[in-house]
Amino acid sequence: MFSLFFHSRILSFFSVFLMLVFSTSACAEIIGTGLRIWTTEPGQKSTSAYMVLTASEDIVVLNVTSSRARQAAFFRTVRVGDTLRMKLMERLPLSAGNPVDFTAEGYQLILSGFDQVIRAGETIPVTLEFMGKDQHRQMVTLSFMGHPFNE
Repeated sequence: MFSLFFHSRILSFFSVFLMLVFSTSACAEIIGTGLRIWTTEPGQKSTSAYMVLTASEDIVVLNVTSSRARQAAFFRTVRVGDTLRMKLMERLPLSAGNPVDFTAEGYQLILSGFDQVIRAGETIPVTLEFMGKDQHRQMVTLSFMGHPFNE
């Protein structure tokens, strides 16, 4: 009887352990470097944020938000003839290990609807919601440093 009790406890332990192992998915990692956001002047309601984003696996950024801005969105600068235009990126795909550089002539993160100015040295949180191949959604918050436009 003791042997049966002991074996059932061991089997129960291993079944719980296996459920935990198989129900836990590996988390993708997003690394943001050079996180800077242009400072604003009184009355200015929008600004650009720049960075280099690298993902540890293929992912798609689904949404971007900031507690300091009413709206945040990714754009890509595209050339149409002799004119540069901003194209809204509803989803931002990131390939594993391939950095995406946000510059004035490429990808941009535009934040708008500020109630207060952004000052040099101030930290602005930006949260990215993304999804990997396994359809698991994750969120990561990056801290952008206020940077004067002319520097």
